Amino acid sequence: VLSCCVLYPLTLWLIGQSIFPDQASGSLIVEDGKVIGSRLIAQPFTRPEYFWPRPSAVSYDASASGGSNLSANNPQLRDRVIQTLSRLEKYPHGPQKDVPADLVMTSGSGLDPHITLKSAYYQLDRVVDAWTQKTGRDKTEIRELIEDLLKEKASAPWGGLAGEKLVNVLEVNWELRTLMAKFAKRAKGSGGRLSWTSGRRGQWRVGLPPPSLLFVRNVRLASYFGVSHFTARRS
Repeated sequence: VLSCCVLYPLTLWLIGQSIFPDQASGSLIVEDGKVIGSRLIAQPFTRPEYFWPRPSAVSYDASASGGSNLSANNPQLRDRVIQTLSRLEKYPHGPQKDVPADLVMTSGSGLDPHITLKSAYYQLDRVVDAWTQKTGRDKTEIRELIEDLLKEKASAPWGGLAGEKLVNVLEVNWELRTLMAKFAKRAKGSGGRLSWTSGRRGQWRVGLPPPSLLFVRNVRLASYFGVSHFTARRS
């Protein structure tokens, strides 16, 4: 009992904290002493100036990972895809066909923090326009900055040996906000900084609910290879 319940867990904890302290603590992103998210858990961004993650069948709840298990001919799946496409249609930017599959289909865990680089570029026009209006800077300059950021953050599984290039949505949005803060003309009440502002209780206006730290290390993430390579075409 002593070996299995005390010594073994303690040894693993010490090894993790010594060699991989960030990963062992849940790969959390901390700003100004506050946890704003985990690199392992998807979070719902809804504002136009941020890249949006994959849809989630569990409403991005880290304590209840899982897929919808809806078959391809299930009307509920069709209705959910139509609803997601309607949200994309709200912004008349970018192509109106060949929507990347991972923008309308959930991952196996419902918490996959990545989207394909193709999906990020699909959203690029909307993000560029929003930040151009928000900062008052030249649109071409904003686009170049965001494209450089995407190229820097993009990576393929197994060091590029297999799969499409992916970007971590939270990491990109976090660094995007920091980058654009340098170009903002002003930000009310933040001394020239753009900040994550808390909305109603338990929510973030930028769509960042505080992560469930209890489950952040136990969630089973979808495989990198789980991203579909087909496109969803609208009729």
